[in-house]
Amino acid sequence: FSGGDIFTTDPGATGTGNTSAGENLTFTIRGNATVNTVATLTLRSPENLFPPQTYTIVAQDEQPNCYFLTPNTGEITIPVNKAYRVWKYDRDLRDLNPNGDLPTGGKAVQVLWQDSPGLITATFSPAPAPGQLTVTAGTGTGNAVVAFTIDGTVYWSWHIWVTEQSAIGDRTYREFRIMDRYLGATDATPGSTGTIGLFYQGGRKDPFPFSNNFTTYTFKPIYNENGQTLPWNTPASGGINSEAAPPNGGLPLSINNPLVFYRGTYGTLDWYGQLSDARPYLWHPELKSDFDPCPAGWRVMDSDVAFNIPGMNFNSNGYLWNGLYFPAQGYMGYN
Repeated sequence: FSGGDIFTTDPGATGTGNTSAGENLTFTIRGNATVNTVATLTLRSPENLFPPQTYTIVAQDEQPNCYFLTPNTGEITIPVNKAYRVWKYDRDLRDLNPNGDLPTGGKAVQVLWQDSPGLITATFSPAPAPGQLTVTAGTGTGNAVVAFTIDGTVYWSWHIWVTEQSAIGDRTYREFRIMDRYLGATDATPGSTGTIGLFYQGGRKDPFPFSNNFTTYTFKPIYNENGQTLPWNTPASGGINSEAAPPNGGLPLSINNPLVFYRGTYGTLDWYGQLSDARPYLWHPELKSDFDPCPAGWRVMDSDVAFNIPGMNFNSNGYLWNGLYFPAQGYMGYN
């Protein structure tokens, strides 16, 4: 629940409030709520015209879609329960999954791409249920995407950012901390190609690598888990491809196909579907959503904030602000 009226309660207490039809709600658990703290929210219509609807809200640890991995020596585990939770409860996905469970079948992990051979390795373990991925650093710094699959179909995927997390800085603007680099950048030195970050379709959690320089915007080489080069825009190659966006149903397609860039139509259609159907909750302006592409502790900046930061100066192929450098690295067009 987000936006609109805000109701608060303390753990163990009860509370009531009123809201109008069509409004959104923010339901806040105050106090020392811990992981697995449960709150129950019941919505009733005036004069009981409709049956009451009850929702169970369970406090969870942050489950980001991006994980830092220390180069050369790091190892992380990623629980796959987020895939089950989102497919069961997300407003766009639950109708496709009426039983509330993902299909049974062979569970596995796949390294979808890495931007240098041997950057990472990944394994899947069924315990603790429903399973977890273990990602181990290989050689060098860079980026990769790993996927949780059932019988070969991707049901969730994560960006692995192989870089020294301790080297990432920030600056304060108003009440916000602004990261000193784009997602996926391995350097913050003005003019360095290491400052080039990853590319996203707005609202999607999975990144695309693109260019490795400031002048030619050539596709950056990417590799599969065996170190073999993955061709760009070659259907059935196993690499990154583009397809026409569907008129609706883009969200489940985007999750199942993180390697596909969905082409839209200017003014009418984006990757999600008809522009009138766009869902702002995918990259929420005030909260960290299930589809936010940032690592733990960070979220996508509200565009109203980002486009109104004063004092941005263009220099050295990018923008300089308060000691931070954001390169002008091009973009992937909607079409």
